[in-house]
Amino acid sequence: MLTEEAGHAGPDRIHRMLNRIEWDADEVLDDVRQYVVDNLGDRQAVLVVDDTGFL
Repeated sequence: MLTEEAGHAGPDRIHRMLNRIEWDADEVLDDVRQYVVDNLGDRQAVLVVDDTGFL
């Protein structure tokens, strides 16, 4: 779980952050795009997104 990876004992802090903070979708998109470019910016790189949880 995300909360376990973050080192929290329960989901309360993460739920509060995700549900009560107003998010600007364009700013989040810009942040994620910049992270991807900075960390995966190889022209030969391939990004695979799989939400099933299976390798």
